[in-house]
Amino acid sequence: MPTTEGDARGKICPQSFGSPAAYRLSDGELIREPGPHSCLASGCMAWRWAEPAEEAFEAIVEGWKPVIDMTGRKAYLIMGRWTRPRPNRCGYCGLAGKAEG
Repeated sequence: MPTTEGDARGKICPQSFGSPAAYRLSDGELIREPGPHSCLASGCMAWRWAEPAEEAFEAIVEGWKPVIDMTGRKAYLIMGRWTRPRPNRCGYCGLAGKAEG
């Protein structure tokens, strides 16, 4: 099921069981932390986005009167079409395949 990155980071990564995380301090000392570890969300190569990065929207100017189009339906003149970054973009862990829902 698709989830936001924030929610995903609160979950445990199934790949992290039994595989210690290792990193080196500036003095050269190697630190190993046994799993499990939290999900890295978009920082992981398995992360897949469920939605596009941007969403499109159109603006209708207030006060404009509707016009009747050729099919007889009401239509409005569109002032512009823009895109903006999608807030709370959802994704999923791609290890188990495409998320349903």
